[in-house]
Amino acid sequence: MGTRSLQHFNPVWRNKADFIIGAPVPPLKKVSEEKVWEQLWARKIDGNLFEICCIPFFAYGLALGDEVETDKNDMIIKVTRWSGHNTTRIWFEEQTSKEKRDEIINAITIVDCLMEWYSENLFGIDSDSSKKTQSLIKVLEDFQEKGLIEYEIGNP
Repeated sequence: MGTRSLQHFNPVWRNKADFIIGAPVPPLKKVSEEKVWEQLWARKIDGNLFEICCIPFFAYGLALGDEVETDKNDMIIKVTRWSGHNTTRIWFEEQTSKEKRDEIINAITIVDCLMEWYSENLFGIDSDSSKKTQSLIKVLEDFQEKGLIEYEIGNP
C-alpha cells in the first residue's frame, strides 16, 4: 500500500500562507488501497490551529478560510471554525472547446468568485457568501445540462 499526495501550486491566498498541512482524501480508484492526502496551504494561527489558504480540490468538508486543528503529523483532525465560504469543483468534459471553457470561466468571474486550477480540466471555486453560491450554481447547472462540465459541492 502506497501513499500519494496531491499538491496546490498556486493557492489563492499564497501571500497569507506559511505552512503546509494535510487532509485525507478518499482513494482516487475505488479498488485502491493507496493512502491519499491533499497538501493544503495554510496560515499558522497558534500551536496546531491553522487557517486554510487554498481551495480544496479533493478533500471534502473544507473551504478557504476555515480554521482547522491538526494532529502531530500536521494532518487535519477537525474544523474548529467554519469560514462561511463554499467550495465547488468543476471538471471540464474532454469535448469542451477552448471557446466554451473561456465562456464558462467568464461566467464564473462575473459571479465574483475566486478560482484555483489543479489541472487543465479540474479547478476549484470559492464563493464567500450564500448569495454568490446560489448565483454560481445557477450558472454551473446550465453548463452541466449542456454536457460541458461536471460540478460538485465540496463542503455541503
